[in-house]
Amino acid sequence: MRPSEDAGRLRVLLYCANLRLAEAMRESLSDIADVTSTDSERYPTEPADGFDLFVGMGPRFETIATALPPTIRTVYMATEMHPLEREDVLRTFAGGESLQDETHEATLAGATADFIVCFGNTLTANSYLQHGTAPERIKLLSHVSSSAPGSPRACARPRRYLYLASDPVWSGDRIVSTLLSGPSAADLYDLHLDIIRSDGNSDDDDSLAELRLIVGDRMAVHEADELSPEEYSELLARVDFLICPALDERHAATIADATAHGVIPILSPFAGIDFSPLGLLELESESEHNEEILLTSHRLQDEELDRFKRHAVEYHRQFHADARSVLAETLRAAAAGQLYPRVSLVLPIFNKESTIEELLEDLNRSVERYPDVELHIFFDGCHDRTEEVVRSYFARRKPAYDVTLEVTPDIFEVKTNNLGLRKSTGKYCVILQDDVYVDDPLFLFEVVNFLDRNPSAAVLGGLGGVNIYPRGTRGLRGPGQVAMLKEEVSWRQDGQTDPSLKHRFFEVDACMRGPLILRKSFLEEHGYLDEIYAPLHQDDMDICFRAHHVGQRVYAALMEVENRSLTVAQYNDPAKSKRWQKIVNRNLDVFYKRWSPSFEKDYGWIHRFPTWRPGSVTTVPAWRPSLERPTLTRTPLAKLRAMLARGE
Repeated sequence: MRPSEDAGRLRVLLYCANLRLAEAMRESLSDIADVTSTDSERYPTEPADGFDLFVGMGPRFETIATALPPTIRTVYMATEMHPLEREDVLRTFAGGESLQDETHEATLAGATADFIVCFGNTLTANSYLQHGTAPERIKLLSHVSSSAPGSPRACARPRRYLYLASDPVWSGDRIVSTLLSGPSAADLYDLHLDIIRSDGNSDDDDSLAELRLIVGDRMAVHEADELSPEEYSELLARVDFLICPALDERHAATIADATAHGVIPILSPFAGIDFSPLGLLELESESEHNEEILLTSHRLQDEELDRFKRHAVEYHRQFHADARSVLAETLRAAAAGQLYPRVSLVLPIFNKESTIEELLEDLNRSVERYPDVELHIFFDGCHDRTEEVVRSYFARRKPAYDVTLEVTPDIFEVKTNNLGLRKSTGKYCVILQDDVYVDDPLFLFEVVNFLDRNPSAAVLGGLGGVNIYPRGTRGLRGPGQVAMLKEEVSWRQDGQTDPSLKHRFFEVDACMRGPLILRKSFLEEHGYLDEIYAPLHQDDMDICFRAHHVGQRVYAALMEVENRSLTVAQYNDPAKSKRWQKIVNRNLDVFYKRWSPSFEKDYGWIHRFPTWRPGSVTTVPAWRPSLERPTLTRTPLAKLRAMLARGE
C-alpha cells in the first residue's frame, strides 16, 4: 500500500522518557493517530495487538520494540546525533578522557528500528549513515517549534544576546568569555547578555562569575526549568542574537523557537540548525573568526539588523512552522512501510546515440538506492539509433524502478517535459536533460529531505540559479556570468559567481533545467510548463516566477552534475542561428511582458553540509581539518545485546 492511499487514523504506541517531548509528540500526532503511551515497565505484559506503529525514544526503546509483534513498524526518534558519534565528538574535545555515556541501548535502537526519524541537520543524519544506517531507513526532519512566527523586536541599543550554555565537556563559556574580553571588547560596551542554562549545562560557577566580571550588570542568568512558558516567550522576544557554540543538538528546539521571534542564531555546525547567516562558530576559545562574527553582529546598522531578523522569521516559517504536519506525514508513510515518497524522473532525448548510454549509467547509479522511482523517457523526434541503444540498455540492465518509453515527433523539450510531468505519479518531479550528467548516488535523498522539510519550496534547481533584472539595468559587477543585453539582464548564481554557494541551499529568482525538481502539487494547482515558449527555453524561468507570484519559494543547490552542452552546440549552426536567435528574443519578450523582475535580490539561504558517503572518514565539516579524532574501541552489537540481556 502506498502511504497516500491510507487515509484512516493510525493506532500509535508511544514511548518517550522525556515527558515534555512526549506531550509534543502526542500533539503532533493528534490529527492522524490515536496515541497510547507506555513505558518499559508495562511491556511486554500489555497486549500489543492492533497498533500500526511504535514510535519511541529513550533508554529502553529496544526492550519494548523487541517485545512487539513483527507486524508493527518501529520508528526511533533521534533528537541527537548517533550515540557513538556523539561520544567521539565529546571525547575529542575532552582531550581523549573517558566519558560515562549511556549509549548502548540507543545504539541498538538505531540499529534495529525499522526507521529512524532524525531531528537536526545533515550532520545529525550523517552520524547515523556513518554508523551503518541505510539512507532509505533514515529521514531528516526539522525540529517542532512551540512558537509561532511573529514580529521581531524593534532594533534598539543595547544589542541583546542570548547565550545557550553548552555541554559541560566542551564549555561554551570559554568561547563567550574570550569573545567578550578579547582585543575588540571595547566595541561591545552596550551589549546585554542573557544566559539560559539547564541541568547538566555550564554548572561551573567560576565560569559564570568570570562572565559577570566582564559584562557586569548587563548580564542575567535564567534556569531553564524555572522559566514559565510565558517567561520563556518573553525572553526570546526581547533578544536580537542567540549564541550557541554547542557540540550537540540539545538546544535545537530553543533555537528554532527563537527564530520565530526574529532572533538571529550564531551557531556551531553541531547545533542541529542550518540557519546561522553570519557564519558558523569554530569550536575553540581563541578564534579570530569567531571574534569577527561577534563584531559583525554588534556593528550591524538598524536597517541591516532588521533585514536579518526578517530572514530569521522567514526561515522559521519555511522550516519549522509546519514541522508537526511534516512529522505526521512521515509517520504515516512509515506505518505503510516506506519513509520516502515517490519521485518521477522525466528525460527527453534527441539524437544522442553515442552518449546516451553513459548518461543512463550515471543516472542509474544516482537513483537506484532511492526506494520509489519512476523514469519517463521520450524519444523526441530522434532520427538516429538513440531509441535502439536505450531499449537495448534497459533490456540488459532491468532496473528495479519503473521505466516508460515513448516516441514523439520533434516537438522539443517544453512539450515532452509536460507529457512526462502530467503522467508522473510522484510527489516530486525531476526534469532531466540528455546532455546533463548526474553522478551522485544520494542526490534524491538530499532533494527530498530538503523539500519535505520546507513545504513552501515549489522548485529546486541542481545545476545553478539565475537572478533576472529589469531590461535596461546597468552596473552589475562581480564574478561569474553576467548578461546586460538589450533583450535580457541576468546574473547566473553558481560556484563561479560565489564559491560559498556550493555549501548552501540558496533562494534565487529562477533555476534552469537539468536537473530541475518541481513539486507535483504545485504543478497541479498552478499549471505546467507554458508551451508558448516551445521550441526553445524560458519556460523554466517562467514557472519559477509563477511560483514566486503565488507565494512559494525557488531554491538552488549546486549538485554533482555536469552540463556538457551537447544540445546547445547544435544551435550554433550558422545556417540556423538567426532562426534560433529570433525565437530566443521572442521568448524573452513574452517573459518580460508577463513578469517584472525586481532590482532587489535579498534572498535567504541555509547551510548545506555534504552528505556522508562510504569512504568518508568523518562527519566533521571540512573547515575544521585540524580536529583530530581519537581511535576508539567500539563494542560489537552482539556483545551489546548480551549485555542488555544480562541487565548491564
